[in-house]
Amino acid sequence: MKKALVAYDFSPYARRALGLAMQGYPFGKEIELEALHVVDERLYASALSRHAIPSDAAIEAYFAAEVERIKASLAPDGKMVVRPKLCVRRGHPYETLLDQLEKSQACGLWIGGQGNGGITETILGRNARRVLQHSRCAVYVTKQQESVTLPSLALCAVDLHTSSEIVLRETHRLTTEFQIPFSIIHILETTYAPYLQQMSTDEKLAENFHRLRAMATDELTEFEQKVLGALHAHTRRVVIGNAREEILNEATALLADTIVIGSHGRNPLSRALLGSVAEGLLDRSDKDVYVVREAADSRKIS
Repeated sequence: MKKALVAYDFSPYARRALGLAMQGYPFGKEIELEALHVVDERLYASALSRHAIPSDAAIEAYFAAEVERIKASLAPDGKMVVRPKLCVRRGHPYETLLDQLEKSQACGLWIGGQGNGGITETILGRNARRVLQHSRCAVYVTKQQESVTLPSLALCAVDLHTSSEIVLRETHRLTTEFQIPFSIIHILETTYAPYLQQMSTDEKLAENFHRLRAMATDELTEFEQKVLGALHAHTRRVVIGNAREEILNEATALLADTIVIGSHGRNPLSRALLGSVAEGLLDRSDKDVYVVREAADSRKIS
């Protein structure tokens, strides 16, 4: 049985992560779920005192109460299908979490991504960004607090490259397994995005933009047909502009709860490209962000 990890620090964001995990979303219901709580003893000692450092027994009691609280808050049609097992470790949160991911060979990780920018995001959200950059598994970052309700719509961002096939298949799996519809957005990214609105008043340029979008929309439809065997998306849209901004705008317009994007590998250039979009979404979005990696493709749609 595959193992998945949820980073649990008793924050409202982690509570949502654990609630989704207990319902099997998005990594599946047939998993072994481990909740990892890392005690940073240096932080306790410097902020309070060494006497304030909690024991494993105290943490286990707190966690058991949290699980019961989450179970009680599930929607009438929701239920716990995966029971979490707590693992308490002591050390630096980021380093310990990556070490635990490597040891467990987890197929996925839930982690809270606090805030929508500012100092709170800088201090509390940096672990999510660093894990997103360096982990080998898929990462689901929760951006909402407390709520353990499953998403009602997912927005899948693709670039029509081979790696996007994995993202599209994984997004469609959410539809078949959790009855969550999805929409697709494909961004034709350009450095001239700030000038597009003014340029669109030029009749000839506007006609060229319209023709370009029409061609790209046909390509997107063909891509979905090839990958899934049929057209399943609720909507599909092609936009010319800045990828991060347009994904956020589309997610807001559609009232999407989850943004699903892909990772193009682990080399420095790929991490930089991922960081320009995914990390921007973490900083500015109030939607959950699901970063799919190649390992997710092992669960192919039948």
